[in-house]
Amino acid sequence: MKLRTALGIAPVFLLGCAQRATEEDCDKFADKFIDMMSADENGDPDPTVRKMLEGDRDSLKEKCMKEGTKKEVDCVLSKKT
Repeated sequence: MKLRTALGIAPVFLLGCAQRATEEDCDKFADKFIDMMSADENGDPDPTVRKMLEGDRDSLKEKCMKEGTKKEVDCVLSKKT
């Protein structure tokens, strides 16, 4: 359920039409997104959820590169986990 939710909201972070995010930007985005979404209600990492999200890292990065803007990725990267 959490995995579906995580992948469902990923595009929300990536909407817009400005300078596209680079591959390096999207690598960082994927790492940050996985960190944020795999944290439990106390902010501690949930290894099971993290493992599931890691399995979708490539598709998350690809979607970021196709649809993400530099500004949107920078916004996500500035958020606390």
